[in-house]
Amino acid sequence: MHSTTFLTTLLAAATSTTALQITLYTNTNYGGDSTTISLISGSCTDAGQYNDKVSSVKMYGASCTLFENYGCSGGQFKINGDTPSLEGVFNDKMSSVTCY
Repeated sequence: MHSTTFLTTLLAAATSTTALQITLYTNTNYGGDSTTISLISGSCTDAGQYNDKVSSVKMYGASCTLFENYGCSGGQFKINGDTPSLEGVFNDKMSSVTCY
């Protein structure tokens, strides 16, 4: 009986994920082309067609780390809220992201 309870608890923990959304913009002040992506909290997501093109980000309550390379590696920049401009800090450098 204990093993059934343990497996049920383990399965529930493994399948419970927090879905987050962020919107990436190619220009500052939330301008230009944009895409809203859904993320799983703590998972690395590659920027795809927005690789090295992101200039502003809307967070919808998430905190994220932007990475310079695919696979959440290389240089990084942390943001904790909507960011109207990445100029001077991480403009057109993002290749992947992890959010919480």
